[in-house]
Amino acid sequence: MLGYEHPFRDGNGRTARALFYWFMLKNEYDLFKYVSISKLLKDDPRGYELSYVYTEKDQNDLTYFIDFQLDIILAAFDELKQYLRVKTDEFNQVVELLEKSKYNALNFVQKDILKKATKEPGRIFTVKEIASAYVISGNTARTYLNALVKDKLLLQTKEGRTLLYLSPSDLRVRLKAS
Repeated sequence: MLGYEHPFRDGNGRTARALFYWFMLKNEYDLFKYVSISKLLKDDPRGYELSYVYTEKDQNDLTYFIDFQLDIILAAFDELKQYLRVKTDEFNQVVELLEKSKYNALNFVQKDILKKATKEPGRIFTVKEIASAYVISGNTARTYLNALVKDKLLLQTKEGRTLLYLSPSDLRVRLKAS
């Protein structure tokens, strides 16, 4: 209805999409937390416009608009699947490196930290960040990080009283060498 009435001078589309997301999440379509239709709509302004024009020209038959929106939603889910494939492949590459090394006994959290570290050389990790991200205690996070420092997979430094754990630029080499 917002698209038809256009009650605001600006923001009608954003408001309509916000209501769409709210409705989907309220009705437990939880995957919509992870998809964005806005980018796809922006990439196809002509198709978006035509879906309105065809609807208006055909006695307000919403079939054109609904069909276009469903195509956008399916494309958004395809993008999500592709993103998840890439992330899974990245994780599996690091796991494969670890399995072939002496570090195979690391736990999931440590392997995930190393995955992030290999992806972003120079990245800084903190105990607080790891504890929060993996819902573990600060002591457990510190233990995991210190074990990675002991194995020379992360570097440790201090900023004031805070310990920082750095991803070395040659981490992949270190993993392959073991």
